[in-house]
Amino acid sequence: MNSYSPPVTSNNSTSHQEQSQIIRSLQNNPHIIIKPADKGSKIVIMDKQQYALEARRQLSNMTYYKPIQSSLQHTTQTRIRTITQDLYHKKYISAKQRNFLFGPDDPRERRFYLLPKIHKEPQTWTVPFKIPPGRPIVSDCNSVTYNISQYIDSFLGPLSVRHPSYLKDTYHFIEKIRPLVLPSNAILFTIDIDSLYTNIDTRMGLQTIRTIFNRYPDRNRPDDDILQLLEICLTCNDFTFDNQYYLQVHGTAMGHRYAPSYANLYMSEWERSALQKCPLQPLFYLRFLDDIIGAWEHGEEKFLQFIQILNHHHPSIKVKHSLDAKQINFLDTTVYFHNVNEQNKKLLTRVYFKPTDTHALLHKTSYHPKHTFKGIVKSQIIRFHRISSSPEDLENAISTLFTSLRRRGYSRRFLRSIKSSTLASLRTETGVINRNNSLQNGDSPLQDGDSCAGAIVPLITTFSNRYTGLHNTLKNNFQRFLTDHPILKEYRVISALRKNKNLRDALVKASFGKDKNKNKPQNLWKFKHTKFLYNPHSGRGTSVNGYFSIKEKNVVYCLQCTQCNLLYIGETVNTIQARLKQHLYNIREGRLQTPLVNHFRSHSTQGMTVMGLEACATWTGGQRRWRERCWIDRLKTRIPQGLNVT
Repeated sequence: MNSYSPPVTSNNSTSHQEQSQIIRSLQNNPHIIIKPADKGSKIVIMDKQQYALEARRQLSNMTYYKPIQSSLQHTTQTRIRTITQDLYHKKYISAKQRNFLFGPDDPRERRFYLLPKIHKEPQTWTVPFKIPPGRPIVSDCNSVTYNISQYIDSFLGPLSVRHPSYLKDTYHFIEKIRPLVLPSNAILFTIDIDSLYTNIDTRMGLQTIRTIFNRYPDRNRPDDDILQLLEICLTCNDFTFDNQYYLQVHGTAMGHRYAPSYANLYMSEWERSALQKCPLQPLFYLRFLDDIIGAWEHGEEKFLQFIQILNHHHPSIKVKHSLDAKQINFLDTTVYFHNVNEQNKKLLTRVYFKPTDTHALLHKTSYHPKHTFKGIVKSQIIRFHRISSSPEDLENAISTLFTSLRRRGYSRRFLRSIKSSTLASLRTETGVINRNNSLQNGDSPLQDGDSCAGAIVPLITTFSNRYTGLHNTLKNNFQRFLTDHPILKEYRVISALRKNKNLRDALVKASFGKDKNKNKPQNLWKFKHTKFLYNPHSGRGTSVNGYFSIKEKNVVYCLQCTQCNLLYIGETVNTIQARLKQHLYNIREGRLQTPLVNHFRSHSTQGMTVMGLEACATWTGGQRRWRERCWIDRLKTRIPQGLNVT
């Protein structure tokens, strides 16, 4: 295992071809795996077998995971689409929203991967000094529940901010504590929840969400349907690692869109009931997800009793704590006391740089627009200004940043110029820097060139020197265009640049081993030949004579759902393949409200089997439709025993 920060120099003598060969060799190296570190900006290169050892160590814990024989996504998709269709019929969602929530017919399997925790003490690693522990992540991108997770989060998110201990970010935290006046005997504490996401009991989590729904009723919110969808997401969270399927049986996984809101709501109920058990309360108590800060005035012995109550409140939720009478680190701040008088003191803050912080900001030789480098430095100075309670704290933070940036190719003159202009604009905005100043939460000075007037027309391209002239030409032509069309004078064109692909995009992957979907055929349905066709819903069966291909014309054919074995008999003068494309289009777009379309929209076309039954090149349209009716009568495929209409 090796870790390093991105290089600070570039080798211009290396040709593009040689660089591409080096990248391909890293991509195809079967013995290593490259991951970003769990904290900080370092890159970790691990031996693949060591990485697999840590992953299997975690996956072998039967409390949280169990191996399964095959993916559950097809069954999960059917359940989700049934509920989604019901939401549409109840008019909670539009047709466009329904199609979005249905998701892809061929969803990607979830993938399990680890972020190495190299910030932990090496002697405490899984294999000391060799294999670090990993933070488990389940990649949910484009899975069967990916869009549903966003829908669930749209309801949980607004509720997760309504508890009294909620913290949005660092600036919200500073806004909360700056006005506080505490007694002189107060001490600061922080509490960290151990492995919160994986330790949330599913049954209690669902009950918590129902309780909060009842507390904040909304007649436009389909509570029962949301809870059903959430339960499916929690209990059917299957994924792959090294070509083996696993199912998470406890907790939720980092990687789901709703996970932070779900965990936040769970913790809000946990702390509400836990704090009710405590005879002594903190002076203040604030929480950002699983990180808690507060102040205590009842002595260290009573505080340990307070922690003991929290640890025994729920068997799977355990806490770790820190206690200090002078200062304590929380988020990216150091909180410390300032004496007001003999009886009272206030809380001040300064920037806290974690030991894992490598200050790996953009290197000056990176391929980015010139204004990007200035914007990065300026944004950091503004952040330091908002956090720092005194000019000395601000100056120390800027000095630490500039020392790191000098090693990354930034000149002293460039940095001094940005510092001077940024602090001058901040003084204009907020007055002279003093011990108690700060910007209001959410405010920020206008950047250079910003304007509030006029509608914006973005010109979107990937950044390249070749496009700079094109952008300037289009902007100039647009200005001349405005002289002839004054009605558009409120509009202005700006350059909106996409990010280029970087080394992380090329080298870091969620998959491990061979990708099961890599060589998967694009057709979701399966064409097959059969000699005997049976309808279990009607108890009728019949022989099929002949051998038919997907290119067969003037044919009677059959569609079958392999999940529930319902049959549909159809006919076409064109090929089976051409008719099938029409069916798939109707199913995907939901244009027709037929039993066939409605069924496969809820069950997906992954379980569709296609087969030919009878064909004759000399059939007329009437003869072909008559043969279709004969097959329908023979197999009894009219609804509800099949998918044909009466």
